[in-house]
Amino acid sequence: MPTVSTPLKPRVRPGALSSTEESILRAAADLPVFCAEDMTRLLSEKGSQGSHYRALLKSLSVGTPGRRTEYLLRLRMPHAPGNVRILYTLSRRGAGLLKRLGVDADFWYRPWKASHRSVSFWQHHHAITRVLVALYAFTRSHPAYQVIEARTGFSIARNPPRLTRGADGQETSATVIPDVWVNVERSGGSPPVIHGFPLWIEVDCGTETKAMFQQLVLNRINFISSKGYKTYFGTPALLCCYLAVGATVDYRIARLHTLRTWTAELLAAERLDDDWASIFRFSTIDECLYDTLMIFSDPAWYCVDSDTLVPLFMSPEPEEKS
Repeated sequence: MPTVSTPLKPRVRPGALSSTEESILRAAADLPVFCAEDMTRLLSEKGSQGSHYRALLKSLSVGTPGRRTEYLLRLRMPHAPGNVRILYTLSRRGAGLLKRLGVDADFWYRPWKASHRSVSFWQHHHAITRVLVALYAFTRSHPAYQVIEARTGFSIARNPPRLTRGADGQETSATVIPDVWVNVERSGGSPPVIHGFPLWIEVDCGTETKAMFQQLVLNRINFISSKGYKTYFGTPALLCCYLAVGATVDYRIARLHTLRTWTAELLAAERLDDDWASIFRFSTIDECLYDTLMIFSDPAWYCVDSDTLVPLFMSPEPEEKS
């Protein structure tokens, strides 16, 4: 279990924050848990100034007699053998301050709900953060791409989409919530043409059984086919992207192909192969994510029914040269 500091009651006016500290807290409202590198990559254009952001994160998570902060909580997580990774998440004090700044915080550390949360819980949500930060880093490097909208599962959970179905004379209802949903647009060409890339992103840490995974996939397919997806997200288009995470390359690759196999078996059993196989993509993330940005720019994704790797987005070079 991660260990955290104890938040104190808010006493500081928002004006006591520097502009960079306020930017950190505003960013924290959209990131469930993050480390200093995540915040540096997100807010620093060149991804530098890591020591500066580490110092600011420490000041926002540790109070002093003259400055009662504790807007963030620090978690010590196992990382490499013999090492720990320091993660941060909003405290109740931080969420309260953001509310006074007019920012809704959908996730903050609630001790009474956190006792059952394992290391894998925080690792899963940190992977969500890394995907989002990497996407913003990609769009910064490729200005033709823009993130039009991004919603985490925490923000969606406030008013979640629901799948309602009838069976044997009874109606059942289930929420259908992605880990992250983002709408990316690319403009280019002459005359300019805008291409949309709505992404339903799921981070897989290997905790779901075959039956559970297949039921979740089927729920998403039914949600999309019922038009509930278009009504809720404002677009009928999407790619459903699964990212396997884990300690070793061998594990991540094995899990990726397991998810492909389970998806293919479900589509075959439900006779959905021809209509639905094309919306699924499978890849992995690792510690080099920020340096390579491979999951966006390179052929790094498997489809359900092909072993040929494909890119998530179309390459920016051809259209930009035309």
